[in-house]
Amino acid sequence: MEQSKLIRLYRSLSKAELRQFKKWVHSPIHNRHEEVQQLFQYLWSKKVLLDKHVERHYLFEKLYPGQPFHMPRLRHLASFATATLEDFLTYSARNQDHKNNAIAFYQTLQDRNLTKETDQQERALYQLLEETPLRNEVYFQTAYAAERVIFERQTAQQQPVDTNLQNILQHSTTLYLLRLLRYACVSLTHQNLYKTTYQLPLLEPALALSEEPPYADLPSVQVYAAGYQALVYPDEEGHYQRLRTHLWAAAQVLSHEEFKEVYGIAINYCIKRLNTGGEAYIQEAFELYWAGLEQGVLLQEDHLSHIAFKNMVSLGLHLERFETVRDLLDRGGALLRPKYRAAYLPYNEAQYCFATQAYDRAIDYLNEVVYDDLFMEIGARLLLSKIYAAQSHHQLLESHLHSFAQFIRRKANLSANHKDRFLATIRFTQKVLYAYTTEQKAALRETITDTAALPEKRWLLQQLD
Repeated sequence: MEQSKLIRLYRSLSKAELRQFKKWVHSPIHNRHEEVQQLFQYLWSKKVLLDKHVERHYLFEKLYPGQPFHMPRLRHLASFATATLEDFLTYSARNQDHKNNAIAFYQTLQDRNLTKETDQQERALYQLLEETPLRNEVYFQTAYAAERVIFERQTAQQQPVDTNLQNILQHSTTLYLLRLLRYACVSLTHQNLYKTTYQLPLLEPALALSEEPPYADLPSVQVYAAGYQALVYPDEEGHYQRLRTHLWAAAQVLSHEEFKEVYGIAINYCIKRLNTGGEAYIQEAFELYWAGLEQGVLLQEDHLSHIAFKNMVSLGLHLERFETVRDLLDRGGALLRPKYRAAYLPYNEAQYCFATQAYDRAIDYLNEVVYDDLFMEIGARLLLSKIYAAQSHHQLLESHLHSFAQFIRRKANLSANHKDRFLATIRFTQKVLYAYTTEQKAALRETITDTAALPEKRWLLQQLD
């Protein structure tokens, strides 16, 4: 029973849900099985429900003391109990949507031919939609559903000249437009991660339509349209500027999760430009990250993604925002999820120490890192190279670069593209060490500058100075 569906569902209940569920189980409308009540009464008696409490033999003895174990009886009881809990969860999910409940009630009144009450409910329904701040997929889906049942009433017994048909068409079009543009953005991320392609029929007409009234005045439509175009055409900065213009307005009309998506698009665009040499976007990316942290956009259950944390430290150090980075590192223990602290706190402390020229302390922090990510380990080795160079430990650096190159070549799970980039960084570091003349440095500077997507390019060019 420890791994049964019943126990997994039960353990997922919040304290508030648990209180409501107790009332549900004791209601004869929702549960008529006394043994189901007894089962849940037993579960409620445990402040902490341990696996041993729901081991099948132990549980059977508690429910049926003195009776011989009978697995079919226990399985039968668990089936009824699971169905009761599923019904409660389904009801709770539906009951949270007040607008859909209002539509269902309107339909009920109409079916009962209660004309006066239906008119009152229709006005209440329009008022409820008007007072809803969101203008996202859920809103337009609900608005479409409401207009549809009202239209059915209007045309049930007569053929009126004036109907709400235009509203139905408008809401259904907006809903389709929002969904298409949103998942067009999602598809770009999936294509990059999984090396696949998606067909997006009617996307070009949808992008053109998004520029016309009333869609041009809808921030929810605009951020998705601009976000998609910014990612597809990164060199055309006007798309990103349009995304930036509508970003915070979209926060008022999208759900938290939806806004987090479009906020991620803005950050991903900046990172994409950074990876292709657009250093002007370092400041932009850092400001987006910091605003997202302070406004809670980037937080999930009060925790910040370990990747976002690492990127914020890196960008802040690049901008020499040492006090801000120090503040972030001091908050890191609370911001990071526990499983990431052993790796990401000392790693980023090492980055900070290097940037503030506390080289020995940086090495101490690197020795504390518990590596669970290949790219973090590579980043640590790159940092150690920079520390040895800063300390002029050339022999130590030569030995380190040799073992670093072997490490890169041995990693079968590292793509050829990544191997080439990191090996090029090692090779250029070795060349920088022995570039003494002005001519040698000038030639090497030109080669490094012309090399695309080179990790530590900025640092390599600084060494030539």
